[in-house]
Amino acid sequence: MIAFRGPRLLLRSVAVAIAILGVIDPQITSPRIGKPTVAVVAVDAIADRERAARVKAVLEDDFTVIASAWSLADATVLVGETFDRSGLQLSQQTMVVVTPDAAVAPLRITGVSAPGETMPSAPVRVSVTVEVVDTTVTAADVLLYANGVFADSVRNSEYNTQHASLTLVPSAPGDLQLEVVAHPVRTGGETGRASNPSVASRASTLVTVRDTRRRVLVYDARPSFMSTFVRRALEQDARFDVASRIVTSRGISTATGAPPAQLTARDALEAYELIVIGAPDALNAASVQTIERYLRETGGSVLLLLDAPVSGAVNNLLRVSGWRSRTVDRGAVVRSADLAPLSLRSAEHYWPTVFPAEARVVARAAATREDSLVSGDDAAPVLWQTPVGIGAVYVSGALDAWRFRDAERSDFAEFWPQLAFAAANRAVAPVAIRVEQPVLAPGERTVVEVVWRDALLPSGVLDGDSISAVLEIVDSSGTRSSPVSLFASGSPGVFRGVLRAPEWVGLARVVVAAGNHRSAVPMMIDSARARIPAGGEGLLRDWAEANGGWAISDSQLPGLADSLMGALDVQLSEVRWHPMRSVWWLLPFVLALSGEWWLRRRSGLA
Repeated sequence: MIAFRGPRLLLRSVAVAIAILGVIDPQITSPRIGKPTVAVVAVDAIADRERAARVKAVLEDDFTVIASAWSLADATVLVGETFDRSGLQLSQQTMVVVTPDAAVAPLRITGVSAPGETMPSAPVRVSVTVEVVDTTVTAADVLLYANGVFADSVRNSEYNTQHASLTLVPSAPGDLQLEVVAHPVRTGGETGRASNPSVASRASTLVTVRDTRRRVLVYDARPSFMSTFVRRALEQDARFDVASRIVTSRGISTATGAPPAQLTARDALEAYELIVIGAPDALNAASVQTIERYLRETGGSVLLLLDAPVSGAVNNLLRVSGWRSRTVDRGAVVRSADLAPLSLRSAEHYWPTVFPAEARVVARAAATREDSLVSGDDAAPVLWQTPVGIGAVYVSGALDAWRFRDAERSDFAEFWPQLAFAAANRAVAPVAIRVEQPVLAPGERTVVEVVWRDALLPSGVLDGDSISAVLEIVDSSGTRSSPVSLFASGSPGVFRGVLRAPEWVGLARVVVAAGNHRSAVPMMIDSARARIPAGGEGLLRDWAEANGGWAISDSQLPGLADSLMGALDVQLSEVRWHPMRSVWWLLPFVLALSGEWWLRRRSGLA
């Protein structure tokens, strides 16, 4: 038994020494490579969460990984495709962008443009941009589907970047889910549509079809030839819902539709985006005052069709102190850069001596009937526009343009509807909503912008306390909603927020309640739909390269640790470390205790 005493005491001493060292926790300084710190930032906390976890797993053996942005990190790894850098404190040492593997395709759709809203029977023009990558592709077959039904197709054969224009005509109100499919056409006319449909590129967008005819009020304080023929042109255009009232004598008038009895009916005027006024020289001061309130408080548009000199209250509204006039024998050409190539003819021209500071000339009349010039000192500015509050007044000084309605000499029947449509579209809606990307996958984000008319007014609200937004989706389980936070953008009346698509799939809508007004726009949430990227992925890569970094794809992740270590150029340095904080020191401690116990058993002491 004495033979085991020496080894037993030795093992006991080793265990005690290890325990004492563990309590003291000695510090050792030696040359060694320290672990660099790397910040792994998921651009989208939901959509990029799994890929960020894979990046962290690849790096954590060689680096100290922090799962958030940190300006003091040795390097930053961004995981995603696009991002808004504002608010992120990123390390400026080394930037690495980890993006999804790009599918090898001979072409891809890089842009789809379509109106967000249209009305039944109005042609919808869809513009498509296709980028050709494969040099063997000579053309692209571009097809358009609306709610799964074929609508139009075109074949383009431009070089590298191809542009296609497709058209459909919706027949009824509703939401149109548009899908554009581009098939490559190779040398010899072989098309991917027949040989290999998987190489096609797809993109989606959403168009809402509703009765969006612009509401127009035509009011004549006395009968006017100019106003009569303009009204007839508007009535024949399907884009307008026209109501009119013509005062034929004191207390007597004729009306079509349901117009207000007088222009002084302020609340009734708010229903119209555009008010066309004939014979404005016959307006009384009370009517002009109501028109000014309509412009300043509702943001609508007014078109004054002069056929005689004006003065008094109208001049005060327009901020004009005097007028000039001229007559051109047998009429002169009136052209507008905004409405080209449409033109009018007019012989009697009337315009201000000095225009208001904010006025903009819309059309000019040539100096002579032979002259077609629309600029210069001799070209009379007979059609102009000036803001009044948040609204706008358009003034026509082509007094007798109605006399030159012959289609061979004038585009009278097309000119005025085009001008009226532009003026009506300028009207400020009570609540206007714009969604940057109307087609999202679950977890994706997009920007929502809301313009609240009441907040544009001097006496309007100054914050977002009375404005709220939600994302609603209706399916078989009922209506579900999630809130969308809106914040003041810094511009009067403009609020912005970031909407994150929930895990629900289907047609949805963004509903905004602002004061007494409520508005909604549709959206589509569908992971199977192809979406056009916002365009920030190229900027993100360029930004990383400008900061000494680079971009890799998911398939290159296994080599990321070595590449990052080489880029950081980690060298040997004097590093202070604590050996007793390693779990491996438990092994000799356990072995020493176990050996001492075993020897005690052998000697009969246990």
